[in-house]
Amino acid sequence: MLAVEMTDPKRDDGGQDRALAEHWPAILEALHLAKIGVCVTTIEAGVSRNVVVSDVAVEILGHPREALLSGSAFDFIVPSERERLRERRDRRLSGEALDPVIDTVIVGADGTERPITFVLTDVSIDGAPARVSLFWDISARRDAEIALRSKEARLRRLFESAPDGIVVSREGVVLEANPAAANMLGFAAAEEMIGTSLRAVLSPVDRTVMAQRVAAAREGQRLAPHVYEARRRDGARITAEITSVPYEHDGKPAVMGFARDVTERLRLQEQLMQSERLAALGTLAAGVAHEINNPLTVMVLGIQALDARLKRALARTQPEEQRDLSELISELRDSVDRVAGIVGELRTFGRSDEHPPRPTDIAAVLASAERLAAHRIRPGAEVWPRYDRIPLVMGHARRLEQVFVNLLFNAAQAMPEGRPGNRIDLRASVAEDGRVVIEVTDNGTGMPSEVRSRAFDPFFTTKVVGEGTGLGLSISHGIVTRLGGEITIESEVGKGTTVRVHLLAATAGETALAPETSRRRPLPRLRMLVIDDEPALVSSLRALLTDEHEIVTAVTGSDACVLLDQGPAFDVVLCDLMMPGMTGMDVHARMTDTRPEVLPRFLFMTGEAFTPRATQFVASVPNKVLRKPFSIEELMTALGDLVAS
Repeated sequence: MLAVEMTDPKRDDGGQDRALAEHWPAILEALHLAKIGVCVTTIEAGVSRNVVVSDVAVEILGHPREALLSGSAFDFIVPSERERLRERRDRRLSGEALDPVIDTVIVGADGTERPITFVLTDVSIDGAPARVSLFWDISARRDAEIALRSKEARLRRLFESAPDGIVVSREGVVLEANPAAANMLGFAAAEEMIGTSLRAVLSPVDRTVMAQRVAAAREGQRLAPHVYEARRRDGARITAEITSVPYEHDGKPAVMGFARDVTERLRLQEQLMQSERLAALGTLAAGVAHEINNPLTVMVLGIQALDARLKRALARTQPEEQRDLSELISELRDSVDRVAGIVGELRTFGRSDEHPPRPTDIAAVLASAERLAAHRIRPGAEVWPRYDRIPLVMGHARRLEQVFVNLLFNAAQAMPEGRPGNRIDLRASVAEDGRVVIEVTDNGTGMPSEVRSRAFDPFFTTKVVGEGTGLGLSISHGIVTRLGGEITIESEVGKGTTVRVHLLAATAGETALAPETSRRRPLPRLRMLVIDDEPALVSSLRALLTDEHEIVTAVTGSDACVLLDQGPAFDVVLCDLMMPGMTGMDVHARMTDTRPEVLPRFLFMTGEAFTPRATQFVASVPNKVLRKPFSIEELMTALGDLVAS
């Protein structure tokens, strides 16, 4: 065995080294089991020569033992490493203190490269300088490091490209952030967030909540995401859903937060809830309208009958008395008309259009709306229309007319009364997506954000009592959306408001349908059956019609069937559609079996609380339907159309 002595002057040359020397076989065996190669190199006249190469060293270096004993150590190093290691050797020999642990790459006899770590120790062998090298294969460690770096790179790419904001913080101070977090909070780059305080962007309440949740997360509690209100750098408010988890950053406890901007999602949820509220209110409105329509019809017809009879009875009274009674009747009629208008709004609010949209001349609709609204606009404001050469839209002329009359009324009321320069711009154009866009713009007082956000809420109004029901914009919203369109509001306090209505354009080549017109026809004396479960309405119709026609009445469907089956034929059957027990639909179905010749004589009345069955029935029968409340003129026109058919 070689007599090896350590040459490090700091080491003890005493008995410990001699004792170690006695145990070299055991030490070599331990190194062998640990897969650590051993190489002893002598140095004579500046020339290095390997004199001992262990079996593990042969295996690691990948060359025959004879080649390792006869060659230089640099022969087995990859060429790219040789210069670095020679320079390091020279520095070491010059006395510079260097780390004895070195990483390099060797090349086996088959050309395979293998990373190793080796340690050099200067020793003395039989009084001559030498080195002992211990080295081991670090391929597995190097592969693990490469895999770890690859994994870290993937995680970094994921961190950088994640659509949600990711922030690492400690005590509320940002340590690291990704671009999505920076963009969410209005920073130009993620680096700008480093060192900023998250508490500064939260409300005082949310700061407390976040601190409590972070503490709970550190204790290992699993927490569901929480919604926070935050302020961007530019002052805008956003709503973020944040999940916080404990995290170790640079060896110290931290928190990683995952933030998702849910501002738009919550806005859409609010719109959905609004739509559901509108649907529920629409159902309620339809029921309310139906309950009001029967007594309202009685009032409309009764006032007309009273007016006619009073004029005949008072023909010889004093003019002053005639004038007073005429004014009273006029006031009653105006009040009833106002109630009828409100019920009509409820009715429109509560149901969908009964006919599919059809090609409509929107320019004609706008011109008509402008004429109808003129008495409310002039002389306080001036309308500037501009809507030449726009295509037809899919819609209903009367419904759309209602929308734009309402928008013009609102625009007129938004401007200070008597102020010079009050102006409403009415524009129509074609958008890039092919839809027709109609804008109603006023230079009025504008709306604050809290009013604008509720503008489409039913029954919400800023007008004084008596000037509005708060249904106009809700109804307009419903009409436009049911046509597949969109209505939006832009407003700024002190500058005015613009309402935009987007409507679907009709297919090229389609033409607008001509509006239906009706004219009053002279009626012969008719034998008429009036069927309605409202006794007062039956009495009013009898009072109005009995002078010129033979009127028979029934307040139940079963009584009507008896009269229809057993009595003489009727020229007209004026029948309520919805009645308790046997409905007008049931009466019609009964006559289908027993008296089919009378079916064309049915003229239906309804307060429009349509069930699915009633909706389907009205769509399937050719008979006309009078919508309550109706005037005597509307009734006479419908009777004339029926007799002429």
